[in-house]
Amino acid sequence: MAQVKQITFENAAAQLIEHVPEYKAIYDQKREAFGEESQYVIFGLPFVQFLREVVQHKAANDTLLKRAFFFIEQCANTDDEDILALIRTGFLEDLIKSGTDEETFVPYMGAKTKSLLAEIKVWWAKFAEANEKNDLPR
Repeated sequence: MAQVKQITFENAAAQLIEHVPEYKAIYDQKREAFGEESQYVIFGLPFVQFLREVVQHKAANDTLLKRAFFFIEQCANTDDEDILALIRTGFLEDLIKSGTDEETFVPYMGAKTKSLLAEIKVWWAKFAEANEKNDLPR
């Protein structure tokens, strides 16, 4: 896998395209629609939908999936809270909320990405439980 340069919130979307150039057409479209500050959109549902399409043909796209999740893992292994928020809420939460069976992607995830996914699932379970009890924070 290609070495990942220093990832910052400002360059994360551009680096995503360096590692997953197959996503560039969608990236360009979203960037044009949402502007320079479109990182959450670029890492969110459009990227999840792209990966859902790719995984449909897993055998032909195994290398692409490995590259994509290698990059996500590199992002997840930072101390930068902005990048972690991007991975948590921009990517992983959209992965869960999209109706995607996220377990399909677990074999491609690194340890830190799996850990963040587990944290989000716990948070969402607590949120759902509080919602059922009508005990949401106000």
